[in-house]
Amino acid sequence: MDKIRIIVKGEEKRVDIALSERIKEVSRSEIKKNILDGNLKVNEKIIKKASFKVKDGDIIEFKINDKPDFELKPQEIPLKIVYEDGEVMVVNKESGVVVHPGAGNYENTLVNALISLRPEIAKVGGEKRPGIVHRLDKDTSGLILIAKKNDVYLELQKQFSERKIEKSYVLIVKGSFEKNRGKIEFPIGRSTKNRKKISSKTNKPREAITFYKVWFQKNGFSLVEAFPKTGRTHQIRVHFTESGKPIIGDPIYGSAKKYFPRLALHSRKIVFFHPVKKHFLCVKTPIPEEFLDFFRKL
Repeated sequence: MDKIRIIVKGEEKRVDIALSERIKEVSRSEIKKNILDGNLKVNEKIIKKASFKVKDGDIIEFKINDKPDFELKPQEIPLKIVYEDGEVMVVNKESGVVVHPGAGNYENTLVNALISLRPEIAKVGGEKRPGIVHRLDKDTSGLILIAKKNDVYLELQKQFSERKIEKSYVLIVKGSFEKNRGKIEFPIGRSTKNRKKISSKTNKPREAITFYKVWFQKNGFSLVEAFPKTGRTHQIRVHFTESGKPIIGDPIYGSAKKYFPRLALHSRKIVFFHPVKKHFLCVKTPIPEEFLDFFRKL
């Protein structure tokens, strides 16, 4: 990956947190490793402490040595391409598909399919996650934005870090609402009881805001559209679960397959400013047919 240069804005914070907010596709543990390897400079001085505090106006220079420790193999796997031009792609990912290779999942991922279909993407962004500028959980279906060029990749990352990209999700929850619109706002972070989960019961809470609109309610279930203002891991799943309205089919936070065969969460719409065409682009998909079938059968 090319060097990343960031001018810190706002309140004082740890440098690893500042970097993780900007570099969405790289885990915080990887960022820490690269800091220890001497790949970080703050105001032209090498820093090897992830806990180092940066303040408003500081200049961060960071380079990620992210050579994969496995062979990234192209695989001919069908993809549902919703939009594509010379700079970006938007793919409708199926539930159960892992976005990029990692521990235990080195094949049959979205990235394996991408570099087979568009080999040039293998050289875009991080070598472990080529083209990938934002996350989508394995169990979540729907739209994911892919960059096809390095300058576009960096610009889209910047838009995500500055919260300029709008996304909405459609979901089915167990529970009913008194009002058709609302806002869930409580901080979340790594759970103190289970490190594999995110929770409001955490030692390191981070701001998390989700707006929502209720489309339909029937027999104690609701079809909802969610608009996350922040992009925390598992944010929508945790916000609705801890509000007493878990997403059905959720194997981690909800009711597993008691009501639905998979996580009933779908990335329905994404709006971003096209770095080359210089206008806003809105890409969306219909509500998944199985979501509608669920209510027809109630």
